[in-house]
Amino acid sequence: MLYKKKKTMKNVNLYLILSFAAIVMIITTSGILYSGGSPGGKTGSPGDVSNCTQCHSGTPVTNTGWITSNIPPAGYTAGTTYNISVTATQAGITKFGFECTAEDAFGSKVGTLGILMGAQTQLANNNHSVTHKTAGTNGSGSKTWVFSWTAPSASTGTVTFYAACNTANGNGNNSGDVIHLTNMVVPVAPINTAPFFVSTPVIEATADQAYLYSIQANDGEGTSNLVITCPVKPSWLTFADAGNGLASLTGTPLSANVGSHSVQLQVSDGTAPAVSQSFNITVIPGSQTQNIGLVQGWSIFSTYIAPVDSLFPTVFAQIVDSVAIVKDGDGAVYWPQFGVNAIGSMIIGKGYQIKMFDAQTLAVSGTAVAPEATPISINQGWGIIGYLRQTAASAVTMMSSIVANIDIMKNGAGQVYWPQFGVNAIGDMMPGEGYQIKLSSAQVLTYPAN
Repeated sequence: MLYKKKKTMKNVNLYLILSFAAIVMIITTSGILYSGGSPGGKTGSPGDVSNCTQCHSGTPVTNTGWITSNIPPAGYTAGTTYNISVTATQAGITKFGFECTAEDAFGSKVGTLGILMGAQTQLANNNHSVTHKTAGTNGSGSKTWVFSWTAPSASTGTVTFYAACNTANGNGNNSGDVIHLTNMVVPVAPINTAPFFVSTPVIEATADQAYLYSIQANDGEGTSNLVITCPVKPSWLTFADAGNGLASLTGTPLSANVGSHSVQLQVSDGTAPAVSQSFNITVIPGSQTQNIGLVQGWSIFSTYIAPVDSLFPTVFAQIVDSVAIVKDGDGAVYWPQFGVNAIGSMIIGKGYQIKMFDAQTLAVSGTAVAPEATPISINQGWGIIGYLRQTAASAVTMMSSIVANIDIMKNGAGQVYWPQFGVNAIGDMMPGEGYQIKLSSAQVLTYPAN
């Protein structure tokens, strides 16, 4: 019995010795228990609350500038990935540790953390923080860890990076280490909205009338930096940028400008890509008045104006008492004294013989035609043609397209253009005049543009 009792006591003593050794080992090891990384949630942030002093004795020291990044001074842009660096510094120290997290103003974790130094750092706290690995604790007076952070896709306002760093004395226990708390505040980069045009283009202009498009552009950040340009416009338009998002297009198109014209405006704020406003301006014929001098007696007249009401009684209403008779090339007459209007309406491109009791000026108001777009069909034999251009020009030049078929052409004064014999007594064809012409075959005459 005595032997068994001694043996039992010996076993108990051995158990106590081993248990004590294990306790000592645990206590000793606790000083480097987290050399493989923080358990997470120890950054001292509002969201984490706790810091490393719960495992390491002492009072934390606050430091500034230990967290740096390549985030621009203006702030982060949603969805963009940046590099974050945490640097712990203390002279004579060779062992370091850290944990870093990112939170919004409400203490919520924001963004996505990524590992760039796989051998030295790792994610912790359900991937909401980055901490060291054992291989990432060695340094000489300082230690830097680098990781990535991707800003949240939806901007959440100012973000603060919080880090707790341990500059360990390496004594194998939890005393003598210094815990440093540091943070970095990052604002949201101002969102630059693209400029835009407020004004609606004026897409119609009238020949011989002033055109104005008052241009206005805007931007979410104001108008002081806006620059408006006009890279595409017709020559009859003048562009002016007045600054502060205001500009103008002005000009007066001529009858020769009747048709469609491309315009492109651009506005830029110097940051966002330029925004264009492209449109077409359609120039429509304007109302003009052609004053045609009619001599006493016989003459031949024509007009380049398409009157609003082309009936002969309407066209001649103001001077009807001076009109004896009007005839067209087919012999039809307008004979106001007897209320006869066999001609009907005035046709652009035709000329008319007229006999006046006294000299008068016939004012024809309406739309000026584009001569190059108004072909005139002329029958074989004798006919009377009008002159559709607004300026005088040589009969030789004007008739060049059909000269091979012209037998003779005469004006109201009896002067002739006789191409077979090289005779041009007419000289220049004149606006307001008409011409008798004899052709060897039917032709289509198109005058050049004004």
